[in-house]
Amino acid sequence: MKSLIQWWSQSIDYDWIVDYFRSAPGLRIARVLIGAMCWMYGLVCVSVLSAGDLATTTLGRIVVVMAAASTLAVGALWVRGPWPAWALSVAFIVYADVGVAAVLLALVEDPVKVLPCSALLGVVGSYIAAFHGPKALLIHQVWAFAVSLRLYLAALFTAPEDTAHANAYFVVVLLVLFAAPVLTQTLILLLRRDATNAFYDSLTGLRNRRGLFTAIESSTGGLYFGIEDGVVVTESAILTAVMIDLDDFKEINDRHGHGHGDEVIRLTAERIASVFPAPAVTARLGGEEFAAVFVMTRGASVSAAERLCEVVRQASVRTPISVSVGVAHLGRSPDPNNRQSAVNALLARADAAMYEAKRRGKNQVVVY
Repeated sequence: MKSLIQWWSQSIDYDWIVDYFRSAPGLRIARVLIGAMCWMYGLVCVSVLSAGDLATTTLGRIVVVMAAASTLAVGALWVRGPWPAWALSVAFIVYADVGVAAVLLALVEDPVKVLPCSALLGVVGSYIAAFHGPKALLIHQVWAFAVSLRLYLAALFTAPEDTAHANAYFVVVLLVLFAAPVLTQTLILLLRRDATNAFYDSLTGLRNRRGLFTAIESSTGGLYFGIEDGVVVTESAILTAVMIDLDDFKEINDRHGHGHGDEVIRLTAERIASVFPAPAVTARLGGEEFAAVFVMTRGASVSAAERLCEVVRQASVRTPISVSVGVAHLGRSPDPNNRQSAVNALLARADAAMYEAKRRGKNQVVVY
């Protein structure tokens, strides 16, 4: 019972899951596969029409034709992309559940033949299990069970001589409807718990290098707000990168131990997050090196970097700490198809400016 309660209380971050799929090249084909499955549903509808003995009524044929036509459009939207936002994903689930049920119930003249096809609802259940939470899955499962039960009861009443077949089909359908989605969601929840560590630094809670680029890749508008026609006007909001490095951190570790060094790292991360709050993307890239990527005017970004130097100096730890900061601005909006390369180049320029700040005496800001 405790495990069931834990499963039910799990919250699913749809955006996080989609970001994870975007970040793993091998998983990007999932969108194409979902689109192909939509077209396969359409092929099922075409097969039903060609069979001749299933869609025997005018209403039944109309429902099947409309379902087949809609799968062409929906499948194309999946293949072309982008991945749908949460609300559109929910709309897709409603469309799939209602569409499959409508086709199945329109063919109720021969429920024994149609009953096995209710397993198609299991495919929808697997999608929900992968991208949505337990509550959405429960609603779908209740719906799928009701549709299957309706077909099963119709089979018992209209074809009592086929009761054995109906019983066997119903059991198989229940196994498909419930086993695969529940197992899929259980596995997804476990994997998500482990995969979170692949995006975030365990010491500071900031993103790591992979998490930084995942966040930037998924910022399809907000992060690049203020850039028009690919050209940035001076003092307009532009994409900015800030590289931050703790000064003399090795000396702090050597003199006071790694425990104190960890405390300094955590406190610095807190200061960075306070000066560059969301929607800025902040990350610990490794060791004592941090980064922030955000959209801001040139003047405001430099002022924020200087403020960071000040708040780090005022941090209440046993040893004085300071940071060297490099700032770089992107002169043009990055190509959406090559965004990571553009951000890499931007970070490299900010990194060069940071090392120049070190060379000039540390505890200061240098703009590339």
